[in-house]
Amino acid sequence: MSRSRTGAGWLPGCWRRNSRNVEAAHVQTRDCVPADPGGHRHRRVFVLAWHPALDPIEVPAAKTFEASQLQRGEMLASAGSCATCRTAERGARNAGSYPLKTGFGTSNSTNITPDPATGFGNWSEAVLVNAMREGIAHDGTQLYPAFLSDHVTESSDEDVSALYAYLMSLAAVSAPTKGNKLPFPFDVRALQAGWKLLFLDQGCVERAAD
Repeated sequence: MSRSRTGAGWLPGCWRRNSRNVEAAHVQTRDCVPADPGGHRHRRVFVLAWHPALDPIEVPAAKTFEASQLQRGEMLASAGSCATCRTAERGARNAGSYPLKTGFGTSNSTNITPDPATGFGNWSEAVLVNAMREGIAHDGTQLYPAFLSDHVTESSDEDVSALYAYLMSLAAVSAPTKGNKLPFPFDVRALQAGWKLLFLDQGCVERAAD
């Protein structure tokens, strides 16, 4: 997993309290090829403020995923404290609207259950890939750093697929996400491209050759 250079400003407390779980979960990272003899993180940045939206899909049935994939996805979700930051007080598990209080305002987490109208249901695996590796939403807009894409951008293809499978196996909950409470200019999503240019270490991990 990659480490942010931003300090604690954008990190919600629910994730900071559980971040050690990620380090202990044996999460896989993507290796760059060829490897650099010195071994170091490969930095890849982008500055596009707008990205094309991805087409919705039919909600895949949980039975289409392997049991081992679902098991690993559940472990990864637990290690990343997904439910902790996605479950509002007296709200349904993983249905979002948990207030992520940061040094820049409050961002409410989104519904990650497979509800097609208010959640993750009609999103393809490519949407999750873009969110985790580039901080880009299904509609092409920038995700706020509270999503923590800077901490998971180096996740392996296998781990992203496992997490996607697990999310699609959850019980669907219809729960619209509450709006964010961010002052100007932090409420302008397009400006997050500048934040990423400065702080997002995106890409794979270059390892020293044996």
